[in-house]
Amino acid sequence: MNQLSRKQFLRYEKKDLSSRFATLISRCNGFLVGPSATRPENMITYFVAFTGMIGAGILFTLGEEFSFWKLFIICILAFDVFGGATANATNSARRWWHRPGVKRGSFIFFTLFHLHPIIIGALYSGFSFSLGVISYAGVICAAGICIFFPPSLTRPMAYGICSLLILFTAFMGGVAWYLSWFLPGYFMKLLLSHLLSDGAFSQE
Repeated sequence: MNQLSRKQFLRYEKKDLSSRFATLISRCNGFLVGPSATRPENMITYFVAFTGMIGAGILFTLGEEFSFWKLFIICILAFDVFGGATANATNSARRWWHRPGVKRGSFIFFTLFHLHPIIIGALYSGFSFSLGVISYAGVICAAGICIFFPPSLTRPMAYGICSLLILFTAFMGGVAWYLSWFLPGYFMKLLLSHLLSDGAFSQE
């Protein structure tokens, strides 16, 4: 291989690696925010996600005995809750999740996957495990109730049940101040952002 062809080969390899990396980033972004997400939607989503993650991490270090792996887990969960509540509210994400052919029962499976309250209840002294189980069961039941209503009533039902869940869990107690952000954000993400189709077919 002469000098020129070697340079061409290295240049091709560099372009190929850059292309693969860009494809990977695009796929990850499509998974986190949504396929065809616009630049403003991405900027808003990641700003809220990282700000929420940092804020939740600071609150944790101020309120509970420091543990690196517990801090890591709470930051991941906060990133998902804050970022998810924002991402699922974008038109791009709603067009994806509410596209033709998607069954309404899929929203139940999405909710089942979010075991966050049970994880926090099992690992953190500032969050009651029983509250975690009840919150998890409550949001699943709420999603199940909402999807059986016609689209014209899904929105008020989702907002109403979300408000009542926040009130009910406040009565239960069992949440330390440094984790008080979690349940409202969790309910908001699953019931108000993901479940509702408002703007799903808007191109603006």
